[in-house]
Order: sequence, then structure tokens, then C-alpha cells
Amino acid sequence: MDNNQISIIDQAKRIIVDRISNPLYIPDSLIGYETEFKTICEKLNDAIIKKKSVSCLVSGPRSCGKSILIRYCLSKYNKEDYTAVEFSAVTHFNDNLAFKEIAKALNIKIERGESIFDTIEEIKKALGFITNDDGITSVVKRQKVIPVIVIINELDEIIKNGAKQNLLYSILDLSHYKSTPISFIGTSAHHEILDLFEKRIKSRFTQEMILIPKLSFNNIVNIMISLLSIPSKFGDKFGEKWNKSLTTAFVDKNVTTLLCKNYYHLFTRVPYYHNLILDILDLIDENNLFITSDIILSIFKNKVDPIATMLYTLTPLEYTILGCLSKIPNSQDEYISFSNLYDGEYKRYSESYFKTADQAKKTTTIQIIQKLISLGIIQAQSKNELGEFIKIKISISLDSIKNCASNNKSLPSALVKYITEWLQ
Repeated sequence: MDNNQISIIDQAKRIIVDRISNPLYIPDSLIGYETEFKTICEKLNDAIIKKKSVSCLVSGPRSCGKSILIRYCLSKYNKEDYTAVEFSAVTHFNDNLAFKEIAKALNIKIERGESIFDTIEEIKKALGFITNDDGITSVVKRQKVIPVIVIINELDEIIKNGAKQNLLYSILDLSHYKSTPISFIGTSAHHEILDLFEKRIKSRFTQEMILIPKLSFNNIVNIMISLLSIPSKFGDKFGEKWNKSLTTAFVDKNVTTLLCKNYYHLFTRVPYYHNLILDILDLIDENNLFITSDIILSIFKNKVDPIATMLYTLTPLEYTILGCLSKIPNSQDEYISFSNLYDGEYKRYSESYFKTADQAKKTTTIQIIQKLISLGIIQAQSKNELGEFIKIKISISLDSIKNCASNNKSLPSALVKYITEWLQ
């Protein structure tokens, strides 16, 4: 193989790696979520074409593709026809940072050290709002109206702190002025978030909820093919051959069977498949120019059990909570109440001979359950207004929990004995 071919392989890999590592990636075509795409576009038509102020929430599990879906919908409109402001409640952890991000998107220069009130006033002026000395706001008609769309990801992080709902109130308050239509789109991992809104926000919010469903296995396969594809005209006919071999590999029955068993059974969110993509690319070299079923099957053969990998990352306290939930009868088949876990089995364990530490606080236990949910180890039905999970159940086999505990040297021996004895 000459240096030119090696360079082509490296360039093909770089295209794919850049694609999956780009936090603002927008796919060329939408796979799955067709109904949700239509619903969001209807909202955007009102906001961008009809210049109305709209608001909606997009709800679904973390990393299911909510933000990508919104960006994909926006990509169908001319960028000159709207101004989009997107930020995460995780990184913009206070109102002033958030409003400065909005000001930046609107090309408003904010001097260092300006207060949040000054920032808001500058934004209002740019949008055509003028406040007199008596505090009365009036609207100035503008010759050209460009709709503004504010997108806040991880809205849950704002709702956790009641004081931070001032940001939502201020944005929704601006949306009621007619000079410049301001629309709001929020994403959340919990559809119960509407119940946690303050009354002043509920009164100004249309409460339109768009639920993101679980991707089908065929969706996941097609997304994998899309992420691993390269332009067909890349490297003369190299891109065409690459894509053809890739598609053939992912329709192979053995590949789809193991992909479903080892991955889809556990993970239905696309980011979980990025490591698999990187593993595939690692095996592409001068001896293996294209992705084949044999390459993918070799990864499945040598790959460590993904469930075991997740369980080994748990701390002793996290494993304790999982173990206590496992001991409750039918916790794998039926949803168990949080009180049954915390005030029942976990409390009994904390008072038993096997205990390795005192019972953790309820808030700490809720945080641990949230992590186990995000890993796909347990499932939750819903939460109440206090943030407590009302019903939960285990998503993985009890044997996996027992086997990992037996081989995990980082767990206290008393905890291992407790788990393995009653799971036998």
C-alpha cells in the first residue's frame, strides 16, 4: 500500500471521529423521530415564518438526541430569518451568564462588570423595548423583525434551584411583547418538570410538551451506518466502496444479532455507541481497508461484557443501593416504591451485621438512583414534587450483579457476602 492510500484511510477516520466528537453535530438526514420532527417544525413555522412567540418543552432520556433534533429542525430554515440562542443550564449556572449568552447572540456588547439588570436592559433596547424613569416599558416598532429563539438544554438544572426560575420568567416575560417575537424551547430529561414550575411561570407558559420516544433497533443500525459513512466521492471510488462494505456488514445477521444482544438490549441512546465506532476504526488499517462483518464480530468476541463494565465503575455505596433494591422480591419484574427501598430494605441493611456504613441521607440516595438510571441499570416510572422516584425497578440480570460483586476487589467483603448469599 502506498502512502496515498494510508493518507486516505486516515482522512476517512478523521471525518468520522470529528463527526461523533462535535457537540453541535447536525446529521444530513433524520433517522427516527419523524413525528416529533413534524411537531417541532410546526412550532418553528409559527415562530420564524408567522413571527409569533411560542414556547414548548422537548422531553426524553438524557443523551437521546433532543438537542440534535432541535438543531436539525432549525437547519431547515434560512439562518437569516431568525436568531437562535442555545445554551446549557449545566454550564450557564447563573442568570447573568445566561443573559450574557443571549446578548452575545444578538451582537450586543456587554461591558465587563455590568450587572444582570443592566444586561437585561441592553437586551430590551436591542429588541425595541424602552423603559422610562418610572419603570414603564414601551415598545418601539422596528422596520425589520428577526424572531429570536432561546433554547435551554438540561432545564432540570434550573428547576432544581427555585431562585433560578427568574431566568425563565424573564425570557417568557419578554416573549409577551410584540416588537420582536421571542420563542422559548427547553429540553428536559423528566416530563414531570411542568409540575415544578412556579405559578408565575405556569401562567406564561403554553406547556406544550413533545415527548421523545425510544429509538427502534433498526433506527440504531441506520444511525450507526450514517455515522460511519463518508462522502461517496471521497478518494476517487474509495468512499463508494467504503459505504457499500459498511452497509453490507451491518445487515449481516450475525452482526445484528450480537449488536441487539450486547448493546441495544442495554443502550438505546446513540452516544453509548460512539465507543463501538472508535473500536471499529481502530481495526481499519493497510491490511483491513474497509469495515466488514468479520471486523465487527471480532470486537464483539473480545469485548468485555458492557454490563460488567458499568457495574465495576460503581462506588461501594452505589453498589449497596443496587444490592438492596435487588433483594426486594420481584424488583426485576415489577416497579418498587422508593419508600419500600429507602425505609424498608436499605434501612434493614444499615442496621444489620453486614452494614459497611450508616444509612445515607435520602437526597444522596436519590442522586445515586439518578446515576443508576442514567447508566440504564434501573428504570424509573416517575418522580414526585420533592424529586423522589415513586417507582423503580432493575433493568439488568441479578446474576450480573452477583458475579460482579464476587469479582470486584474494591467492594467490602461484608457487602460482597451480603449480596452473593441472598442472590444465590
